[in-house]
Amino acid sequence: MPKRIIFISTGIKCHGGAEVQLRRVATGLRKNKGHQIAVISFLKTTPVMEEEFKRHSIHVESLGLEKGQIKILAFWKLIKFLWSWKPDVIISFQYAANIIARLSRLFYRTKLVVTSIRGEFFGSELRNKIFKLTNFLSHHDVTNSKITYHRLLDQKILNKKQSSYIHNGIIIQSPQLHSTDIRESLEVTPNEFMWLAVGRFVQQKDYPTLIQAFAILEKRVPCSKLYIAGGGQPDAEIQKLIYKYDLSQKVTFLGRRSDINNLLVSADAFVQSSKLEGLPNTIMEAMLCSKIIVATNAGGSEELISHGKNGYISDVGDIDSLAENMYLAYNLNTSDKQKMQSQAFLRLKENFDINTIVDKWHSLIMD
Repeated sequence: MPKRIIFISTGIKCHGGAEVQLRRVATGLRKNKGHQIAVISFLKTTPVMEEEFKRHSIHVESLGLEKGQIKILAFWKLIKFLWSWKPDVIISFQYAANIIARLSRLFYRTKLVVTSIRGEFFGSELRNKIFKLTNFLSHHDVTNSKITYHRLLDQKILNKKQSSYIHNGIIIQSPQLHSTDIRESLEVTPNEFMWLAVGRFVQQKDYPTLIQAFAILEKRVPCSKLYIAGGGQPDAEIQKLIYKYDLSQKVTFLGRRSDINNLLVSADAFVQSSKLEGLPNTIMEAMLCSKIIVATNAGGSEELISHGKNGYISDVGDIDSLAENMYLAYNLNTSDKQKMQSQAFLRLKENFDINTIVDKWHSLIMD
């Protein structure tokens, strides 16, 4: 029998990793399983996102907060909506939403509250304590990575009896053909090798390590260029490294982009230097676009990439290893490159197809 399910999220931006997964799971449960779905966002939504959910007959309710705001009235608005909509299941995404969803049980006793954990680092020890203190209010906790799941069990943040992991999912489609338009607009010549990194300018992405690794690579492979797409601004440390290694003509900051998929198709290879991750959506998107991938072993990256088989993995913060793996990726012959691309696509199809992931969420809800 179909359930009435409410997803609660801090926000539902177009391109955030957690938001993308929420949208895929919510629409999958609606389309494939026939559940009634509503989505509540603490932050103000955009007409684009509301229309996206509306196309799938999913109701969207915004509590109207700005980033950084905390308002008791917003919480009571949430409780009022729960009483009027009467959900059987509440699924929350992101830390703040997880805590609020748990607290909502004190005012509305839904049959099932599931908190979805998107990474192993909550931001501070205080946040860890708050999460553990509210564990009794959650029926089940789900991480998006097996590695993250076991690390949180080891830290005693999760209770094994009421937790599990369900990977992020991706819509499987045939790899797209190479696009020359983007390369031309970015002034990448046919003889140059285009590296792409995607992610906001935050400490977790560890761009200083990437810049230093690229500086080493560029000495060996002068035709290399690095493009970084993501919101925010490069900090003083990154700017100093660009100046120190004379990379102003070789490293380009693209800012926030809405055409990430086109950038991935156009790039020769993808690189990620993160210190912290959940299960990276960007790596999955790069695999889908048949890119050779070099990444660190942050979060669940090794659940996606097997070193030397379908990409290359370096230890977090290891500049020399990252540079060497970037060189190996550049130096692949056509046959080995095609084998690696084929292995990457096969791993996605077998383990991360969104339909399989939706089935797992459906089983959790029905059980």
